[in-house]
Amino acid sequence: MDSSPSLGWTIIKSLTSQLDGEFKIYNDNGFNFVLEFPVISK
Repeated sequence: MDSSPSLGWTIIKSLTSQLDGEFKIYNDNGFNFVLEFPVISK
C-alpha cells in the first residue's frame, strides 16, 4: 500500500504523520485498518 498513488491514501498518510500517529493494515478474516494517535493531556 505504500506505493499507492491515490489521493485518499496520500491524505491518510500525510495527516497521520502530522498528528504523530501510526496506522496498521492487516488481514484477519477481512480487511483491517487501524489508526492510532497519541492522547495529549493538559
